Amino acid sequence: MAELSDGLIDGVIDEAAAILGLHVLPEHRPGIAANLALLSRHAAIALAVPLPPEAEPAPVFRPGDAP
Repeated sequence: MAELSDGLIDGVIDEAAAILGLHVLPEHRPGIAANLALLSRHAAIALAVPLPPEAEPAPVFRPGDAP
């Protein structure tokens, strides 16, 4: 997974804010952009781990279903 470019990060901020109906103040954009870049790097680390073919998704946690 390639690192996100500044233009792509700005687009993600704009689109996510629009979808969520949020107004992002200009002084908050650098922090949001830094967080998205950090999350992208963390995701790349997790996605780089090879999984064996028999790996299955974890079960879904549903609180209160346990006996």
